[in-house]
Amino acid sequence: MRCIAVDRSELNTAGENGTTAAMRTRTWLVVGLALALGAGADAAPAKKAGKGPAKAALAPLVTALNGAGVEEAAKAADELGASAEPAAHDALLDALAWGLPPAVAVNAIAALGLHPAPPDVPALERYAGHHSPSVRSATFAVLAMYPDPAAHQIVVGGLHDAAGIVRGAAAAAAAKGHVREAIDPLLELLARGEEPAARALAAMADADLARKIGDQFGKVPDAALAQCLGAILS
Repeated sequence: MRCIAVDRSELNTAGENGTTAAMRTRTWLVVGLALALGAGADAAPAKKAGKGPAKAALAPLVTALNGAGVEEAAKAADELGASAEPAAHDALLDALAWGLPPAVAVNAIAALGLHPAPPDVPALERYAGHHSPSVRSATFAVLAMYPDPAAHQIVVGGLHDAAGIVRGAAAAAAAKGHVREAIDPLLELLARGEEPAARALAAMADADLARKIGDQFGKVPDAALAQCLGAILS
């Protein structure tokens, strides 16, 4: 699906209820995709049902994902993420490319990561700079699970986020994904006494890293160092 940037100055609130030609085009594209998915499912032989929704069920999910109802869109994102159909993954990518409300974007990002694919990383990178801390946090949590070094560098960038809650999320993501490139930035955060960094380093610690952490004695706050070493030993 082709992405069309929307200039807020083009909005015609008086004549078109706040829509633009690009937004109306998007609506028709979504409807067309939904109809195509439904028609394709009707014409094709029935397939054995998998864990996710059958392909015939994707059309209303795609429509809901791009609809105005936030709760319905978030639920649709979850269901699309549970589907192994490539069309479900594409629908999530398309919706993220168009832009989604934060409450929906968080679900769509998590759903995308359930079936990771190389094209996801550039699509998710733009959300690493989203204005919402919850969206940025969700982005780092997902990107840490991709083997792509570019994804890991984005997670490392999250350790320098201005919001402490996002730095904490990036630290937890780095630990879960064993992002080794994050070790030095995490040590810097440990020197600032940030508890998420202490927990992340402890989770990633092997013998060499444990020695490196021990060498931080006198360079980092005692409480942070004690927390980190205690977690390693526990």
